[in-house]
Amino acid sequence: MADVEVALVILTDRRGRIVMQHRTDDAPTDPGLWTVPGGMIEPGEDPEVAVHRELLEETGLRCPTLSLERVIERRFHGRPVRYHVFTGTTDATDDDIVLGEGQAMVFVARDEVGRKDLSPIAREVLTDRLHAPDGAGSAVAAVARQLTEEIPRLLAEQDLPGMAVGICDRSGIRWSAGFGVRARGGREPVSSQTVFSIQSGSKMYTATAVMLAVQRGLVDLDTPITAYLPDFTVHSRWESEPQQRMTLRHLLSHTAGFTHEAPLGSNFDDRDTSFEEHCRSISATWLRFPVGHHYEYSNLGIDLAALIVQQVTGVAFHEFVRTEILRPLGLLRTSLDHGVIARDPDRAVGHSTVGSRIPVRVPMVGAGGAYTNVVDALRYLHFHLTGGRGVLRPELLDQMYQIPNPLPGQRFGYGLGVSVSRWNGRRVLNHGGSGFGFQSDMAWDPDAGIGVVMLTNTDQPLKTRLAMGMVADLTGSDPYVPPPPPAATGVDREALAMMAGEYVGRGFSVVRIGVDGDRVSLERGGARQPLRVIGADELVAEDDGYQRFRLLGHDGGPGHDYLVSADDGSTYYRNDAPSLGDDALVTSYGIDYMGTRIGRLQLRRSGVDATLIGDGDEFGFPPLRLTEHATGLYFCAMGEALDLTGERPTYANIALHPEGPS
Repeated sequence: MADVEVALVILTDRRGRIVMQHRTDDAPTDPGLWTVPGGMIEPGEDPEVAVHRELLEETGLRCPTLSLERVIERRFHGRPVRYHVFTGTTDATDDDIVLGEGQAMVFVARDEVGRKDLSPIAREVLTDRLHAPDGAGSAVAAVARQLTEEIPRLLAEQDLPGMAVGICDRSGIRWSAGFGVRARGGREPVSSQTVFSIQSGSKMYTATAVMLAVQRGLVDLDTPITAYLPDFTVHSRWESEPQQRMTLRHLLSHTAGFTHEAPLGSNFDDRDTSFEEHCRSISATWLRFPVGHHYEYSNLGIDLAALIVQQVTGVAFHEFVRTEILRPLGLLRTSLDHGVIARDPDRAVGHSTVGSRIPVRVPMVGAGGAYTNVVDALRYLHFHLTGGRGVLRPELLDQMYQIPNPLPGQRFGYGLGVSVSRWNGRRVLNHGGSGFGFQSDMAWDPDAGIGVVMLTNTDQPLKTRLAMGMVADLTGSDPYVPPPPPAATGVDREALAMMAGEYVGRGFSVVRIGVDGDRVSLERGGARQPLRVIGADELVAEDDGYQRFRLLGHDGGPGHDYLVSADDGSTYYRNDAPSLGDDALVTSYGIDYMGTRIGRLQLRRSGVDATLIGDGDEFGFPPLRLTEHATGLYFCAMGEALDLTGERPTYANIALHPEGPS
């Protein structure tokens, strides 16, 4: 038996009065009790469309600024009922009320509501608004008012087409709203029901599917993945069969060693590729580091995890997610099925600043294939805030929030499909996504019991961390004061000299360790700060944050191949690039993204020495040391492969377009 869907609206006038109705025969509430306007949502009908229709039929009023505030799930006469509670304001007066058949509509003042014989649902939806001025309800209302004023201005100032935002807590959805338009130059507005691509936010849903398969005994997180994908292989410079040591825990935590892109179906490959072909092509890639060594963000492990779920269940991954996760949670406007997504009439169109050929279907189904709206996204966060809602056991959810094999003292990093971050000093679980014309942020503070969502249909970098600001406004800050680090230890000058050098991390960020006698310093972002040596392989920044670093070798023990932050697991790769003279042979290659050239690489060779230099907003980086592993196959200091052996050269599995030697 299908759930009953009901639309309700709390409509206030400029005097703070609320529209109430005395009888309602179509909503599942006791007749004769005072309630808020509302009515049944027809099967397949958009709740926002339904509430406008019901409001007009019952009151004769139009309200263009309705916002979905929350969704309440209850049972009525044994049937599940889902109430979609909208809020809005009206300029109407008593004379404007038009009575519908069987309806008695009136304006009721705040102090009168407490004396009315309210229906249970009316009392519930009005309580926070009228009787909790200093509690969480008022904080949500204040943030909602602020965003309602600020976001239209933000869209105009940054030339953004559209956005949807929302807030939830453990009781359900508290507020959501859409702003702008679904497509630049169009007239269709973004509403709370408009679906957006959430890009890498999809990884949370994929990890949830894996944990559900664990709950059902279909897979084990620590069994080698070859038990489920016996034909899978991958290349490594450190061992002959690395796939025999890879587990689902490695895949979900980005610690398997994979690069970010696959040869087929990646962000830089617009060929018509299936999900299965995309996953098979991963076998042609080279690992950047030994299995389990450290964290490095990658799409490939997540997509392999999705393929494993598909393999052990015998159904398409998107269908397993729909039937076993989305449908039980009521996420009826969320999908990883691109046939469904393409046909959705209320779908936002992506807009990119770096490319024009923006696809709707991407083969990276598990890593970035989901579309959802702000309401469903908030319901998904509510699933986390309430311990799994009976779909997933709480102890399995908790595993998603744990960082596998953390460094000593590490509090933040990446769990299983979920980022564990420090926002405004507080521990916040989250995932963002960006690409193919979209951005998303979904975050929840488990201690405060608050979740926020931001979706927008542009990949243009926002000038403000909107989701982070929402969490701060709702929960406040909690400045973290780290304990003082241990005293400096004596390390001989030869060991100190081995630490000195350049290290390059994610996004081609560069840090340098300098050694001058017994003094050690860290240079990053143009600033230099002293480092305290507290062990043969451990350093700590001499500042208020006391950020700790570990120097590791390829075997995971002390060494000088990697500089790893013990705060969040961020890794920098040792880069001792040779200085090449003017006589070096230079070959240039272009990199394209969605039909637009976005960067260039220069391969410089002189004798046995070689470097790779990047140019462009996305691929600008200093000279990286290249080591020739085999004829025409190089590895840069960051572990990425430059492969000149095939019909088309590639770097990190991204196609390179030769521009000729110089």
